[in-house]
Amino acid sequence: MSQLAIVHEKSSAVDHVKYIDIIVKISERCNLNCTYCYFFNLSDKSYKSHPAFVSQATVQDLIQFLKRSKESCPNLEYVRLDFHGGEPMLQPKHQFDAMCQNLKESLQGYFKLHFCMQTNATLVTQEWIQLLEKHRVSVSISLDGPEEINDEFRVDHHGKGSYKQTVQGLKLLQNAKMNGQVGLLCVINPARNPKVLYNHFVHDLGIKFIDFLFPDYTHDTFSFQKHTAEEYGEYICTLFDLWTAENNPAVTIRFLDSVMGVMLGQPPMFYGKGGASKSCAVLTIASNGEIGPVDTLRNADSSLMTKLGSIKDQHVDLAQILCSPFFQSLENALEKLPPDCRQCCWQNQCCGGDVLNRYSKKNHFANSSVFCSGLKMIYAKVARYLLDRGEKREAIFKSLKI
Repeated sequence: MSQLAIVHEKSSAVDHVKYIDIIVKISERCNLNCTYCYFFNLSDKSYKSHPAFVSQATVQDLIQFLKRSKESCPNLEYVRLDFHGGEPMLQPKHQFDAMCQNLKESLQGYFKLHFCMQTNATLVTQEWIQLLEKHRVSVSISLDGPEEINDEFRVDHHGKGSYKQTVQGLKLLQNAKMNGQVGLLCVINPARNPKVLYNHFVHDLGIKFIDFLFPDYTHDTFSFQKHTAEEYGEYICTLFDLWTAENNPAVTIRFLDSVMGVMLGQPPMFYGKGGASKSCAVLTIASNGEIGPVDTLRNADSSLMTKLGSIKDQHVDLAQILCSPFFQSLENALEKLPPDCRQCCWQNQCCGGDVLNRYSKKNHFANSSVFCSGLKMIYAKVARYLLDRGEKREAIFKSLKI
């Protein structure tokens, strides 16, 4: 390849990036011991060699990395930092306060900066709420359902359920009427009645923003679980019927909002959905400063959480990472449809499904999603709903490239 071609390739890899989402592992320890936890209880054990908490020196390294990244990716407009763990609220409060203040002051004028936190909410206090409000941190809480459902898997290190403590923290956050959004994350389990979960989240707990997520199965692990792809499809279709029947614009189910939006010509809301990757990049930064790809890939194969460098290295920036062979192979997987998907009428809607759910050790990402048949059920239901609602057939067909 000529030098001119290499320069052009690097330029095209970074010029389109306007948004990055960085999962920052500010704590690599947790006060819960959820049996299905991908970070602590599956194959990847890298956390054992990492510091329990991110240091202020590493935070300073992150600031310098982001400044270098703005220089190398001049079109970068928006950076979201997801404070993650483990459990991020195990980080000492004074360190969290200093970290946020330092990030805001040092990066002002470089791009729009937004803070989020993924938490089990069991450690929420008024002091934490004051810090979250001060730094306008949006909060997402993990909960599996009512107490008898949640406490089957979401337990502490003594096997005791976490529901009561989580809901107590949730109510403290709701009562504070925070500036940032308070949402909920729930992993789909077809063994549970979606109507029970929807009513509990929306009507009992007053949640307005819900992320129902597909489990992190790959082609190597899906056959070991009890439910079919169609059962996952039926679960989401039931949720869709409940949600649309109430027709409450204050309640958002992000996956369903994204599906409808794409059918109406809007970009998808999720990284890993084909076209969404063109302007967005997702990285994970460990508590020791190591840079990796999107965190959920550790569920596919721990080798995929390859080290892309370290923010402590003054020669590493976002452009270098985006142009790395590993990241380019991941981007190619996002943009290139698997063979089974190329004749599917939903290909523009689905883009092959989440890249994680396409993975196998044999074919890597060159597979359709393990949830393929269930996803088709959802897309058909949403398309039928939009047509019945009066949306123009031509517009929907255009978005689907029919």
